[in-house]
Amino acid sequence: MASARDMADHPRMRVTRIESDLCINYTRDLVPALMARAPAARFVWVMGADNLAGFHRWGGWTQIARTLPVAAVARPNAGPRARLSKFPQRFRAARIDERSAASLPDLPAPAWTFLTARWHPASSTALRRRARPRNPFRPGL
Repeated sequence: MASARDMADHPRMRVTRIESDLCINYTRDLVPALMARAPAARFVWVMGADNLAGFHRWGGWTQIARTLPVAAVARPNAGPRARLSKFPQRFRAARIDERSAASLPDLPAPAWTFLTARWHPASSTALRRRARPRNPFRPGL
């Protein structure tokens, strides 16, 4: 949580434990729960392009895309694979240019964009692992 709060240092971003508080394991269940709790909020689902490449394997992925806008952030080695995956193909007509990405929260779903950014080589799994305190009883964890 502390690491996420450090990274989300912006007045319009709030880090919560809502998934664990509500015992939610899947994004398809999280999205409607968030929207019900904050009906005036303008949500955008942000994911790495490496997740975009396999987004079509998520349960309820088309429902998610039709519920809120999506921003896919470029990740190393995910560009062509992500851009040619099922999500961009299915929602080709809903893609907006990166230069218009600031308008994404105001657009009705489906709407999405691919954001190029300076790459960070670490995966989210590696970042979480690095932030997790070591267990003295289980070396290497």
